Amino acid sequence: YMEQARDIYTRIHDSPGIAVITMDIGFAHMSLGEFAEAEKCYEAALQIRKEEGNLSSQAALFNNFGVLHQLQGEYDEAVQRLEEGLLCARQTGYRRMEAMTLLSLGDVYVEVEDFDLARDTYRQAEETIAEVNEPFLRHYLVLARINQALLQGEPRAARRLLDEVSSEIRSGKEGYENGLLELLRGRLELQDGQVRQAVASIRDAQ
Repeated sequence: YMEQARDIYTRIHDSPGIAVITMDIGFAHMSLGEFAEAEKCYEAALQIRKEEGNLSSQAALFNNFGVLHQLQGEYDEAVQRLEEGLLCARQTGYRRMEAMTLLSLGDVYVEVEDFDLARDTYRQAEETIAEVNEPFLRHYLVLARINQALLQGEPRAARRLLDEVSSEIRSGKEGYENGLLELLRGRLELQDGQVRQAVASIRDAQ
């Protein structure tokens, strides 16, 4: 259906529509692990957004590029793309995308175990999220910090953060957030030697 929609936008010469649907198609390819196809779509959409001078949409695309490179272990490229997106978001005052990009950058730094830089980046994200006041971003940040605490062997910090956010995330009933919450809970329980509870939590995450 998305390919059909893109064909329609192409026939009526609707460039913004083409960019939106091409980005969505790219995200679908990325989710399926079809990274080369995803990159082609993102590049095509980015070219349109550059021709339009649409920095807000460029910021969103650069964030997707960053995630795409991270998934492939291309960390230098991920950071470069995310920094480009951060610049676009700040130039346009797009605070929500600035926060999302900072979260993505923090995730990359955690993955390469540059924990000090990750902590600083998450702190910057926290300041921006306080202005945006969006629950999803606030929850994502806490979950990202739990993940970092687990990787650094700090189970007490992870447990404290988990206890702080659990009831709020569960009451929201968002599938992605609840799944990640239970996965992190399972990892923490494994570290504590609570194998049965860990298995139950990880199953709940599915």
